[in-house]
Amino acid sequence: MCPNDSSGSSATRALCDILHSRAAISGSTHAFYRYPARFSPEFARSFILRFTTPGDTVLDSFMGGGTSAVEALSAGRKFVGCDLNALSFFLTSVKTSLLSGNDRSRLAEWRSRLEPAINLRSTMVPIDERALSIPWNIRKTLALALETLPKLPNPRTRDFARCSLLRTAQWGLDCRRKLPNKATFLEKHALHLSEMLQGAEEFGSNFDHRLAGRGCPARRLYHCAAADLGSKPNLEDAKARLLITSPPYPGVHILYHRWQVRGRRETAAPYWLADCLDGQPPSHYTLGPRRPDTWDRYMTGIRRSFASARKLLHRDALVVQLIAFSDPEIQYPLYMDAMSAAGYMPEKLPELGNPNTPVIRSVPNRKWYAESKGALPASREYVLVHRPS
Repeated sequence: MCPNDSSGSSATRALCDILHSRAAISGSTHAFYRYPARFSPEFARSFILRFTTPGDTVLDSFMGGGTSAVEALSAGRKFVGCDLNALSFFLTSVKTSLLSGNDRSRLAEWRSRLEPAINLRSTMVPIDERALSIPWNIRKTLALALETLPKLPNPRTRDFARCSLLRTAQWGLDCRRKLPNKATFLEKHALHLSEMLQGAEEFGSNFDHRLAGRGCPARRLYHCAAADLGSKPNLEDAKARLLITSPPYPGVHILYHRWQVRGRRETAAPYWLADCLDGQPPSHYTLGPRRPDTWDRYMTGIRRSFASARKLLHRDALVVQLIAFSDPEIQYPLYMDAMSAAGYMPEKLPELGNPNTPVIRSVPNRKWYAESKGALPASREYVLVHRPS
């Protein structure tokens, strides 16, 4: 809940409305992929605009689907981010890449030539083991589509095309009761690609090209653990004014690296489509297993991650997190202790009230199997605010 505001401050009302918004994620490049546990662009944008100025650096050490990266760059801020998940690195790279007019034209041409190239009665195509859980018709449709990518002119367009296939495959396969046929899949893909090209054009029009001319790149993305980010070379100038992130949720079942097909059978197909490696169990991406006897391991990971991020922050930087707990009564105090040990203290913002009474929001747009479980603790997210101590 948000605090009562006797003064009727419009700033307080606006921030509370944003925190509790259930609007679907859209605009710019945000809808390229439905990354698990992502926060809304409104959430990121509100803090970026309020607590940074153009040219400042925004940091996200668990960048996930790249929401904070897109919003930071669109607002004229630089961005530094990392994630342990290769899929996250791929998605954020694509969503924050600048396409030229020629790039967009070539991708539109690729879309128009794609359907004639998909003949399910053609010669057999090699089967990647990561795609074995996918029904054969969708698997072969995707495999034949991937074979057309070398005709695109550069890595930017090829990765963008991969991402379009990734988006439609997620729509058609992940937690879906009825799977599409080839014709429906390709029709949806054509629509998705058109929307993505519009989003890429919108992102490019908002991007301040002067950012890259101020002595360092506008964005610096790393495929690494958050605990290792602070030791990366050539980041001495990247003192961020804002760290905005959503760490893994302790004890909560979230698959950051798999889809669930037909009866929740897991598939690593996202890595096949993104052309990146994944050979890790779910606990690799969540700072440990979900069992209570491993929560100390999780809290150690949080302490190390934020201690590393602290090296890249201004001394007066703001740290904003969105996180859920499977057992808030036990995990929330442990989490706050881990943040204290990492060198942070709770911060009171007038819009959010007492730092010892966190703002809690309901998780919007949950997957069908999560909705069926009802209002579990993990369906409520905490908004935590800190500063370096």
